[in-house]
Amino acid sequence: MELPASEVRRTAQRGVRTVSSDPVELFALVIDASRPALQDARIRQAISLAIDRASIADVILQKQGVPAGGLLPNWVSGYAHLFPVSFDLPRAKDLLAASGRQLSRPMPLVLFYDSSDAEARAVADRVAVNLREVGIILQVSGQPVDGKAKPPAADLRLVRQRFDVPDPVAALSELLNSLGETAADLETPEQIYAAERAPIDAFRVIPLVHVSESYGLGQQVRDWMAPRWGGWNLADVWLGPPAETGGNSR
Repeated sequence: MELPASEVRRTAQRGVRTVSSDPVELFALVIDASRPALQDARIRQAISLAIDRASIADVILQKQGVPAGGLLPNWVSGYAHLFPVSFDLPRAKDLLAASGRQLSRPMPLVLFYDSSDAEARAVADRVAVNLREVGIILQVSGQPVDGKAKPPAADLRLVRQRFDVPDPVAALSELLNSLGETAADLETPEQIYAAERAPIDAFRVIPLVHVSESYGLGQQVRDWMAPRWGGWNLADVWLGPPAETGGNSR
């Protein structure tokens, strides 16, 4: 069975065999830079600097995620190290002060997340806690996301996007389109890098974490391994006799 990231460690502690893919999903914030409160790039940068991505990866996602500075994980792009993950509360406070704008309780920012995703709710709540530390009040609101209806207008949206192929061009094009960004020419390594860099440098998209897919395997399952990019690979799987513990089969 597929396991939520927050359940992998607890499941393993119960003696269930677990396996995980390489990171295949991205949690990111999409910021509507046209909203009056967010037109100043210094405010958007302050939001990025105030988020503790390591805490989201290690605590909320129980070490099944890694902090993300770029859209693609390193095993796909090979250059994720060029997108540093910065957590700097003093710098965030300085940027907010320089902007001269107050984002406090009378006029909170609104963050939408997928109401059907418990992990998204937990990530959204942690982002709200982080931003409160620098004086930004964030109202977290769950909204149904079915992939068909246009998402409601919001200051920020928490998106969770999976990529299905370990190809940087295909994966980046899919991600950019899903994030509302333009996927221009993606032919050369320089074009791919520039296309990924543009929305991040403008702080329209703030990557948070890359997350693996994880699975719990029954004792009878043999020769099953998760592909690096996740999914169900049953070609070589077979079922053996159940293991016996204390004379009782399970």
